[in-house]
Amino acid sequence: MANQSNDDFGAPTRTLTLDEKLGITFALFRERALQLRAFHSRAISWPTEAWELPDLGEPLASGSNDLMQTQVMMRGSVLCHVRLSRGWTEVALAAPISDALDDAERDLRAALPCPSRPTSAGRA
Repeated sequence: MANQSNDDFGAPTRTLTLDEKLGITFALFRERALQLRAFHSRAISWPTEAWELPDLGEPLASGSNDLMQTQVMMRGSVLCHVRLSRGWTEVALAAPISDALDDAERDLRAALPCPSRPTSAGRA
């Protein structure tokens, strides 16, 4: 039997949605970072008030299970792997130029803000 390409099976060429149990989206993130020669990276995490991933741009890959949602996307020249799980955000960034990481981090922190703290005026 001859080998068939992905196109023969109608596989998506632009968006790839996969099960996240084995962390396949992070494997794709690493592979794409190497392809882009994005050798500057940053890993960060923070608590967030978000319980669902907002629109962060066209996902290159995504995954989910009962506990988390994950997306890989480009934000300008920065490749981003964003994982949201029970009010906690984990982000990996990679770019060809290290200065670009700051803008992507700032944008993602704004899209997935930290929980607001109750003020003393709001307490009864």
